[in-house]
Amino acid sequence: MLARYKKIGNAAVGVSAVCFATILVLGKNSSTGNVWGPGGAPPILMYAEVMAIFGAFWAYAKSKGYAGWLGVVLLFLNVVGLIVLLKLRDKHPNISESNDASSLPPTKKLVLAIFIVVGLVAFAYVFTEIRKASS
Repeated sequence: MLARYKKIGNAAVGVSAVCFATILVLGKNSSTGNVWGPGGAPPILMYAEVMAIFGAFWAYAKSKGYAGWLGVVLLFLNVVGLIVLLKLRDKHPNISESNDASSLPPTKKLVLAIFIVVGLVAFAYVFTEIRKASS
């Protein structure tokens, strides 16, 4: 993988996560059930979210040595496109990057563990909110 495009993709994923969290928080104040309703999240966040996701797919395809448009096209296949993008062969075999968690430094392991825990807590929160709303 090319590190330059991988950093761009990681930054785009970070922007996407921040936009998504902001949409969730601001959307709670909406006077309707829609997060974009009056008093909710501003629509500019939706556009920023979409552009960040496009950028992440584009950069990840470029980091593997493919054309950026391939990543954008795969985005329209949703989860299937993401799986295809992750399974694409890396055209840069001479650049070795280990994805093994045991090779990470301790600080990155801690950040990864915190990220996983926050994700699981967010999932549990969304699940309980859905259950409350349905009952």
